[in-house]
Amino acid sequence: MERPYNGIFDDKEYCMKEILLARKVFGDVKTTRKKYQKMCDGLALLYLYCPKEIKPLAEATIKEASIRYIYFEKIWKIRELNNV
Repeated sequence: MERPYNGIFDDKEYCMKEILLARKVFGDVKTTRKKYQKMCDGLALLYLYCPKEIKPLAEATIKEASIRYIYFEKIWKIRELNNV
């Protein structure tokens, strides 16, 4: 049985680029809720299908994103209250 994302996440360099892109998303205070959710979904797929050498870095990125989510929730609520 073939993996559903066969070939996409096999390249270590591609996986590293995706992790860097995710870090840019949760490092930008202008990130929207929708963009953050897409980033989390992408990290989950990356973790499942990336080479095992990359898994610890992917896991650390997911943990950091989940911690920063609390911060972003506050930003998003403030924006909603101020209609920004």
